[in-house]
Amino acid sequence: MMVGDRVLGIIATYHKTLDYVYTKDDQEILSLMANQAAVAMENARLYSNLEKRNEQLAALQEIGVELTSQLELDKALGAIVEHTNTLLHADFSTLFVYDAERDEFSGWRTEGQSRN
Repeated sequence: MMVGDRVLGIIATYHKTLDYVYTKDDQEILSLMANQAAVAMENARLYSNLEKRNEQLAALQEIGVELTSQLELDKALGAIVEHTNTLLHADFSTLFVYDAERDEFSGWRTEGQSRN
């Protein structure tokens, strides 16, 4: 199963009792079917990547809208952490901000939603 130069898989057929039962035509048909399956697999992979990318861009847009409407730093940073969990399907995320005057970090942590 090939797409371009990439091998995506193999289809093998066997006959329980006979050797060399398949003809050259059978091999050609199986090869054509395998390559069509490979193209379908590649299309599904590309579509899945596109859906994921669109989900990420929508989340980034939502984060941007929320941050520009937020006047309180704590709420804005908390929103970033919550969106990070959602976008990356994380169990939890922590964002640390460095305070140079105090020489310390402050953190915002949000638990993710349970996954099934």
